[in-house]
Amino acid sequence: KMDKTYFLDIIISIYQSILPFVETLPEFQTMHIHDRRELIDRNLSYVGGFNSILVFRDAEVVSSTAFKNGFPSIYGSTIANDASNVAHRTDNDVTLIKLFIPVLLFSTSYYGLTSNTVNNSCK
Repeated sequence: KMDKTYFLDIIISIYQSILPFVETLPEFQTMHIHDRRELIDRNLSYVGGFNSILVFRDAEVVSSTAFKNGFPSIYGSTIANDASNVAHRTDNDVTLIKLFIPVLLFSTSYYGLTSNTVNNSCK
């Protein structure tokens, strides 16, 4: 049985591994540094989730107890459920996932706005 802390470190590593890919995108490179940071802050949790779908699926991570208990506490139950559902629906052709990651990255996301609004109203 894998230690929960170790398992969460693996999940964090998978999320962080998307950054080199994002940084090589020409559209990302032409953006102002402030805009890059905003894009990463607002969308990395979603993009990282889709980056890890194939790894999770192949390793059967989404069916583990550590995933079910640890992942939602870090990224929220909505993202955890979405990642699990997509991992189960993903077929062997990974091209769609690879194309979807940049699309998701450059999409408008309300995650950053919502979390900042909630955090500010709680102060």
